[in-house]
Amino acid sequence: MSEAVDEYLHFSQLINSELALMMLDSEMNSENYNRQVVWTQILQQGVQIRGYRFPGKSRGVISGMIVKDELETTLTYNMSMPINHQNFTISHEMTHFLHHMKSGTGMFSDTKDCLEYSPVEMIQEFQANIGASAILIPDAVLIAELKKGTAPVHLSKRYGISEAALYMRLAQTMHTHIGSSWDLSRKSASRMVNTNATGSLRTLGHNWEKIAMYTDPFYELLAI
Repeated sequence: MSEAVDEYLHFSQLINSELALMMLDSEMNSENYNRQVVWTQILQQGVQIRGYRFPGKSRGVISGMIVKDELETTLTYNMSMPINHQNFTISHEMTHFLHHMKSGTGMFSDTKDCLEYSPVEMIQEFQANIGASAILIPDAVLIAELKKGTAPVHLSKRYGISEAALYMRLAQTMHTHIGSSWDLSRKSASRMVNTNATGSLRTLGHNWEKIAMYTDPFYELLAI
C-alpha cells in the first residue's frame, strides 16, 4: 500500500470521526446533513470568516486564505469564484484551522492549484482537500446517497460540492477503500460522474458500507 493511500485512509478516518461527533451533537445523520451547521461549529472555535473580491490577476488565482495573528484567526475566501468552489475553499481553510494551525501565529494561502488534489507531496494541502470534501459530504452521507443511486449532478446541487470534486472523491474512495487500481478507479469515477450509472453507484455504496461497518466506529450511529 502506497504512502498516499495510507495517508488518505488515515486522515479521512480522522476528519470523518470529528464530523461524526459534530453531527451527533447537532442531531444530524446521513439523511439530514447540513454543512452550514458544521461550519458554524468550527467558526465558534474562534474563526472570523470574510468574503473578499481579490483584485487584478489574483482574482482568478487565489482561492482563499486563513491567517492567525495576535488579534484573531481570519478565514478569507474569493467571492469571485463559483459558489461550489467557494464552498470547497471555505471547508479547505477550516481543515487547515483544525489540523495545521498550531499555537501562535500562522497563515495558509491557497491557489486554484492547491485545491486540485495533485500535490500529494504537499501533505497539509493533501489533507486539507480530503477534509474539504468530507465536510461538504461526510462518508456516511455519501454512502447513503450512493446506495440510492443518486446521480453526481444531484449530489453537487444538494451538497454544494463540484462534480470535479465528486469525481476525485469517488476515484480516491475506490482506490483506497475498495482496493481498485488508480487507473481503473479514475475510469469508473469518470463514468459515474458523466453518465447516470445508477447501478454502479449503488454497487459502490453497498460495497463501501460493508467496509465502513467494520472500520468506522460512528457509521451505525449516523446511518439511517
